[in-house]
Amino acid sequence: MKLAERSARSALWLVARFGGRQAANTGAFFIIAAIIGPEDLGAASIAVAIAVLLRGLVTRGLRDYVIQSKTLTTEITSTAFWTNTLLGLVLAGGVVALSSLAGVLFGATSIISYVQVTAGVVLIGAISSIQEALIERDFRHRILTAAQLVASVLAATSAVILAIAGAGGWAVVALSFIEALGMFFVVLVLGRWRPAMILNVAQAREQITFAMPIMLSATISGGYMRIAQLIVGAMVGVNAAAQFRVGSQVNQFLTQAVVSPINQMLLPTFARSKAGADQKFVKALSVYAAVVCPVFLGAAAIAPIAIYEVMGAEWRDAAVISSILCLGIFSSLIGPVLYPLLIVEGSAGLAARLSIKGALFSLVTTSIGAMFGIYFAAVGFVARGAFSIPASAFLARRVIGVPLRATVGAIAPFALPALLMSAVVWGGVVALDAAPAWVRLCAGVPVGVLIYALSVRFIVPIAAPGAYGALVEGTPPILRRFLRARPKGAQI
Repeated sequence: MKLAERSARSALWLVARFGGRQAANTGAFFIIAAIIGPEDLGAASIAVAIAVLLRGLVTRGLRDYVIQSKTLTTEITSTAFWTNTLLGLVLAGGVVALSSLAGVLFGATSIISYVQVTAGVVLIGAISSIQEALIERDFRHRILTAAQLVASVLAATSAVILAIAGAGGWAVVALSFIEALGMFFVVLVLGRWRPAMILNVAQAREQITFAMPIMLSATISGGYMRIAQLIVGAMVGVNAAAQFRVGSQVNQFLTQAVVSPINQMLLPTFARSKAGADQKFVKALSVYAAVVCPVFLGAAAIAPIAIYEVMGAEWRDAAVISSILCLGIFSSLIGPVLYPLLIVEGSAGLAARLSIKGALFSLVTTSIGAMFGIYFAAVGFVARGAFSIPASAFLARRVIGVPLRATVGAIAPFALPALLMSAVVWGGVVALDAAPAWVRLCAGVPVGVLIYALSVRFIVPIAAPGAYGALVEGTPPILRRFLRARPKGAQI
């Protein structure tokens, strides 16, 4: 089986894994939010945000080292496991020790106990991360998909029951904690790998040197949505943090269900591909844009009405924020493809610095926006594109050798039809304002999908055959039937 097809098949398993997880979590989260209200949700969500941020330090970095290593030995994997576990212990202990500060910063004493319990999420993630990396390295994504679905369904069900029973914010905490614990036990059983009692200090130093920039990048750039939520909570209040959290859930769902599977496949795919770095980048960016643009821009048109109608008028602010955040996808189109390629090309530090700078830029503009209210905070959050788009394009040209024209040529053929689709769907939703919400949604979604699919199938092959060829190559066989034959002039 060719690498491209193997990667595409694995990506489908990752979509099932992350999509199943986010579907369960998002459904449970919206139900819990509607039951417990903004105040309890805001306090618990802040605690979870802290844990999720720190969890990035133990679920990336050393995990990436194991995945990209040319050869693996028991010494390498065991050292990575024990190093990661020790790091998790330190971080979890630090969270518990400093939990009182969170209560003071956000003005809610209930946050303290929430933070102390969610510290366990960090430790559990540290223990299971290397096991997951070994499974992922071998493209055995069926195992991780099974583990994730079991853990997510168990967590979602338990959390909703707790919310109905009157547990308040503890239902939100349980959603994260039970999922992490369930994932750990299922992977432990299905993975069948056990670490040896080996901790080579020199090997650990080498691994940490490689992993540190990736850890920092994953924590800041991967978790800057959570950091933004913390900023909103500290500057505007716990209630505003809840609105921002609910509004960002749609964006987070799509990121985990669509972006993360593709992004997670890129590192092992790039590491094994024999093509030139510039070819890898352009082809991957074309596929990435073809999938991500219509999903996020379509959500920007329909998510507000879904949130408002399902959850009620008290979540009006969250409905508006969801649309703003989904429209900000353009700020995150190039980076997720460029960064794993830079890691493979030996420029992990450069990728980390760019990612961190972009996230910090966004957090600064979020803080400035928060001074004027929650909507301006959301606009400030997506303003990172003013930095990340030109910076990423420049780095792709300087390091990978991809000219700006090629970068734009990989994105525009799919971004433009997606914008058209979003505008048509939004216009239809507004025009049918008198109709019930479910009617507008049921009409808007298929119309949007049809507009985009026909544009890609019949216009893109003529206007941009190279980008279309990359899409055909990176598409699973079941979808390739729709795309049919390779377009004339496409270089695959």
